[in-house]
Amino acid sequence: MEIPSSALITYYITGKGNVMSDDRLMLENVRLIFRNFAGVQTKFNEEGKRNFCVLLDTDIANKLKAEGWNVRWSEARDEGDEAQGYMQVTVSYDNYPPTITLVSNKNKSVMRVEDLAMLDWAEIAKADLVIRPYKWKVNDNEGIKAYLKSAYFTLEDDPLAEKYEGIPSTPKSAPPIPDVVDEDAS
Repeated sequence: MEIPSSALITYYITGKGNVMSDDRLMLENVRLIFRNFAGVQTKFNEEGKRNFCVLLDTDIANKLKAEGWNVRWSEARDEGDEAQGYMQVTVSYDNYPPTITLVSNKNKSVMRVEDLAMLDWAEIAKADLVIRPYKWKVNDNEGIKAYLKSAYFTLEDDPLAEKYEGIPSTPKSAPPIPDVVDEDAS
C-alpha cells in the first residue's frame, strides 16, 4: 500500500510541551486502514473502543516515531515492497469529543456519534485529519498517543446521486403499502 504523493503533514505547535500539550498534527489526503468506528470487539480491539489507522509515508513515519508517536510497520507483502508505516488514532468522546464531517456529493454534514459505524464500510476518497497528541509516561516508558480532534472524510461521488440531484426526496415515512387481498385464500 502506498501513500498518495499528495499526502501532506503539518505541525501546529500551540502548546507548552507538557503532558497535556495542545500541539496538533494535521494530516491531509491520507488513507485509512483497520477502521473500527463502531467500536466492535475484535482480536485486536476491546468492545466500545473506536479507532482507525492512518498510513504514513516512510519519512513522516520515521520522524513521528523518533518523536515518540506510536508508529508501527506492516510487513512487506511482496518481494521488493517496503514495510508500510502506520499509526493508530483513537476516536474518543469521553473528554474532548472530535468533530467529524462527512463530505459527499458537494454536501457536508457533521456526524453524530451514533452514525460513526457507517465509516467502517464507507468508500472514503480522501481523509483530512487533525490529531491531538496525548503525551504519557508510566514508570520508565513514555510516548505519544494519537486522538482524533477533527476530520473531514470525503466520500467517493455517486454518479447516480448527481444524475437525480434535482428530484425532491420523499418524506422519511412513506405512505403505507395497501394490504393485498388473496382471493384464493377465501
